[in-house]
Amino acid sequence: MLSSDEQTALVARISAGPKYRTVHGATVTDVVAHAAANHGTTKAAEKWAREVLHQIKADYLLNAKPSRVEAQLVRRAAAGESVATRCRAALELHRSWSERTASVDDYYQAILDLADGADEVADVACAMGPFSVPLFTGDPFRYRGFDLNTFYVELPAKVLGAAAPPVEHVDVVAEPERVVTDVAVLMKTYHCLENRQTGLGWKVVAGIDARCVVVSFPQTSFGGRPLRTVERHMVELERNARGQRWTSCRSTIDDEALVAVHKGRRG
Repeated sequence: MLSSDEQTALVARISAGPKYRTVHGATVTDVVAHAAANHGTTKAAEKWAREVLHQIKADYLLNAKPSRVEAQLVRRAAAGESVATRCRAALELHRSWSERTASVDDYYQAILDLADGADEVADVACAMGPFSVPLFTGDPFRYRGFDLNTFYVELPAKVLGAAAPPVEHVDVVAEPERVVTDVAVLMKTYHCLENRQTGLGWKVVAGIDARCVVVSFPQTSFGGRPLRTVERHMVELERNARGQRWTSCRSTIDDEALVAVHKGRRG
């Protein structure tokens, strides 16, 4: 186990480096704390922390380095392409969105149906999600994005200007109470949180102040293999909801399973 001074120095060293400079400070601090508690040397703790942060930041989901993705999209904006064209281009650059075959309308409608409608949707760990909102043609709702990576927080405004939905730089693991909304969505993230630390996904779902939280799970890997742990995570999520006297229901869209946790009317 590392000392407090060793942990502080490790957080500073990781945060100052170019690779994780865009990751929220609370995220780095939390990951380093877990690394320090489970590894006896700074070298081992740093190796583990960087591996976890690599999965959290998930640059591998982009089809190019973040700087190149930004440059490509900003060029499209400078060329005067329509907002819709820029949005479609942005979604195609991220694997979680490009692999979806359903339209944006169908995707959001599946979420809204499970949630019994929405006045406002908070997209937790949103990544490229803000670029989907201008493409939605159904019943309008207010949208707020939340992400721990400043790349995703700042990109929509750089590419869409005044048409960009608002995105906040928040680590919802450290501060789930920052999300106060009607409906929150946690897309393809819950299982990653649980893999990082058992109970972390549920902590976020339970901590968010929302009438309903919709969680999506990919049912296969990017290579097409079935993800056998998904059903276990879904059952645990539903069991935990029952323990709070909340209700839940399921649906599917494309290759994603959806679970909606209904907490009841806020206020």
